[in-house]
Amino acid sequence: GAVFVTEEEAVRALPVTAEVLDTVGAGDAMVAGILSAQLQELTLAETARHATAFSLAVLTRQNGPEEIRESVAAWQEKVAVVAEGHGEF
Repeated sequence: GAVFVTEEEAVRALPVTAEVLDTVGAGDAMVAGILSAQLQELTLAETARHATAFSLAVLTRQNGPEEIRESVAAWQEKVAVVAEGHGEF
């Protein structure tokens, strides 16, 4: 999981059960996901889901980078995001 914070709000992307094959590049992938979300002007909750999915795609990657886009889309559907004191988005 990961916590995403702005001046106005804080959300947490909950951990997803996954078979981790390699951790190399997972942090860089999350940063790339955050930048991608910012360019798309996503909400903080959407950014948390998007960036976490980027990282999960790298952590579970069995094939080359060409498979990442499909993997990100699949993981994005599975990542739950909660706001402090609130339920899931």
